[in-house]
Amino acid sequence: GVEACPAGTRASGWARVWTPRARGATHRSICDPTMSTFTGRRSHDAAPRGFAASRSWGSGRAFASAASSPPPPPAPDDDAGLPPVVEIEDPAQLQDIVTRATQGDIGLVFDFYAQWCGPCKTLTPLLEDAVIKAPRKLNADGTHSLPSVVLVKIDVDKHAGISDELRITSLPTTMTMRDGKLVDTVVGAMSPAEAEALVAKAAAPSDDQKSSSSHETNTNTNPAAPPSPADLVDRAFALLDAPSASESAAAAAADLLNAALASESALPPAAKARAYAAAARCALLARPPDVPGARAMVASARLAVGGNFPEPEAIATAEARASLTELALDARDAFFKDWKDAKNFPASDAFAARLDALETEKVSSLGDGDDDSQRQTDVNVLILTRSLAAVLALEGDAAGAVAAALAATKRSVRFGDDGHKKKARETCVAVFDAFGQKHPEAIAGKRKLANLWFV
Repeated sequence: GVEACPAGTRASGWARVWTPRARGATHRSICDPTMSTFTGRRSHDAAPRGFAASRSWGSGRAFASAASSPPPPPAPDDDAGLPPVVEIEDPAQLQDIVTRATQGDIGLVFDFYAQWCGPCKTLTPLLEDAVIKAPRKLNADGTHSLPSVVLVKIDVDKHAGISDELRITSLPTTMTMRDGKLVDTVVGAMSPAEAEALVAKAAAPSDDQKSSSSHETNTNTNPAAPPSPADLVDRAFALLDAPSASESAAAAAADLLNAALASESALPPAAKARAYAAAARCALLARPPDVPGARAMVASARLAVGGNFPEPEAIATAEARASLTELALDARDAFFKDWKDAKNFPASDAFAARLDALETEKVSSLGDGDDDSQRQTDVNVLILTRSLAAVLALEGDAAGAVAAALAATKRSVRFGDDGHKKKARETCVAVFDAFGQKHPEAIAGKRKLANLWFV
């Protein structure tokens, strides 16, 4: 498990958000300043690494020296030294690759990764596939096909000097280079489409790169400048809002959020609140889900706005998802005694099947004269129906979740118990908030709930 930093706590001079326990780490608090930003490893250096030590980005001496060094002898025609994918073994090899690529007008994509980094294991194959599929170029005589872009893989554990020079503070980090100059930097995971677009841009000839950049407003003279903190938060939400977002997506999003909060450019209160709300959702995607950690992040989000600014909708969404996750976990413990996966709850199909079994049991026991047993069965049906709504919402099925939540409310009205009626209504509201108040299913569901509530 993890512990969430209390609001206002700072680690190594920076406010940190929830980070999943991963990469072989033992139980720890994310407020522990002895932990490297590469979460899960103890920092063996006397000086702190990560955000405490690196607050700016640079091109690095290895790249600078490679770009400015005298040209080596002409390379062989087969260009055997530049296959589409290269694993760096030593800095000299990196310098040679940069020099050869600069001379040959070949784009470079640098993949900074580590063996313990889950999101890296997802991103690297995407980059490899995109590079291998990139159109190849011909020699001047048209006889040999050459790569238009090369993926350079750099293990930060083996080459700490390179990653330190480039101020790599989060993994995965991807950089692109043309003509010996860094062009783009992407922190965190990418979708297949994003990886392909990044590689395609790196593969474009230098003339195309210059033509494209000439149409852009030149407000930043550092081509390797990182994205803005607000952009990092938006990218984190893009990962979390993706269908079937996983624990690895949560880890990548958490890295982006930590980078956003650690930036020299302070986030406005509303943006900072969104960052903490996103961190809460990261906690809920952990396995097992960290509901207390999520609620602590929601509290931090509310403190960030302090009642002086409109509360971002992302806070209500995160809070609703925390409540729905807790409901699903409680139902798992109550109704799925044989469930083997203690890190997660069953899928909606399993909840629906158990609900059908309870309904059948209820019908078959009618007329037995055991009123207490019948009432308990009715209560269980109510709880399972609410739980089914919760799981459907967490799976992204808005229509199914709203329908199940409203069905639970109908049952509670017939049941005649104000306590269960209140809980059913709370489930409806949580489902609406989980998808946002402007979602079509939420809008329609609120109208139906208003009619049911006053029946």
